[in-house]
Amino acid sequence: MFPFQPQDYVIGLHPSYVFSFAPAEVLGVFSNHCIKVEFYDGTIGELRPEDVYKISRSKHEQVVDYIKMRERLMLGKTVVARDDMTGLYKLGK
Repeated sequence: MFPFQPQDYVIGLHPSYVFSFAPAEVLGVFSNHCIKVEFYDGTIGELRPEDVYKISRSKHEQVVDYIKMRERLMLGKTVVARDDMTGLYKLGK
């Protein structure tokens, strides 16, 4: 039996951020062992098993709550953010 099943909770390599892991829920597992996940921010990705670590549901909820709290605290603050269209980093709010 494959170690990941649909509805498992994981920390996985987020496809939008270089070398960054984020909480996700497993949506499916393919015969080539790729794992389809939905990240806390709604991003869907397919990951290799070596890029995914299983966590409990309670840990998933704890991490998501913490990320969302930190995101709320950043509202209205000056930040350096990457412009996805150009790949350049710019000041923003």
